[in-house]
Amino acid sequence: MVIGIDPGKIMTFAFISNNKNNVYWRRAEIQTDAFIEVIKDIKRQSAYSEGGKIFIEYVHSMPTDSRKSAFLFGYSVGCLHSALKMEGLEYQLINPTGWRKYTNTHTKQDSIDYVKNKYPNVSLLATEKSRIDNHNIADAICIADYGYYILFSNNKEEKNG
Repeated sequence: MVIGIDPGKIMTFAFISNNKNNVYWRRAEIQTDAFIEVIKDIKRQSAYSEGGKIFIEYVHSMPTDSRKSAFLFGYSVGCLHSALKMEGLEYQLINPTGWRKYTNTHTKQDSIDYVKNKYPNVSLLATEKSRIDNHNIADAICIADYGYYILFSNNKEEKNG
């Protein structure tokens, strides 16, 4: 199982099975029981222990962010890293330029289009009432897809970068 995580106030977790037959996602807000359950579910999944890996987008605040926004963003990312470490789950940080180059996605809509083309059976609607595809869900799936490539390709250069 390859897991891609798009960090933020609401974390988006994408899961791709080792044979790519099963692709799904979950979202959870920091400081909620749902977030803790997602982390515990990751640990419980036997597929993770059988050669799977977690990939997290390496993120940082932007100079244009307000102090409050930057603090909250950093807090949520710190909570994610801490929760994974506390459960003994190893992860790899990946640069956005890496997964964007691999998926050839440069905008939010590009990510949505990539996922719709590669995984047409996956819904990108955040809720049952949503009418617009969620780019954070698409980004998490793109991150997992890139992680899958890193993990299962024979390209040694990519694995080290």
